[in-house]
Amino acid sequence: AGGAPSDEEVREQLERAFGDEGGADLDRAAIDANGLAVIPETAPPKLVALMHAANDVARKPYVYGGGHGRNTKEIWRDSAYDCSGSISYALAAAGYI
Repeated sequence: AGGAPSDEEVREQLERAFGDEGGADLDRAAIDANGLAVIPETAPPKLVALMHAANDVARKPYVYGGGHGRNTKEIWRDSAYDCSGSISYALAAAGYI
């Protein structure tokens, strides 16, 4: 009922989930200070592709319907994304869809 969590609340939740040593354990993904995924060196290729793609769209603007093929040959490429468009982009980059 209070709306979206604050940046500080999200930061605290991420620290509880991943620890405050973000990226120190290279067998575990982490979030860096910019809110992007730190990709473990041991990650399998499909996961690396997925995480790179997720980082690519993480800071793009939000727009309802974004990322769902706006008359382009590359159906997932767009200048702005909504939640499912972001997920579709990442999954497509890894070859899952």
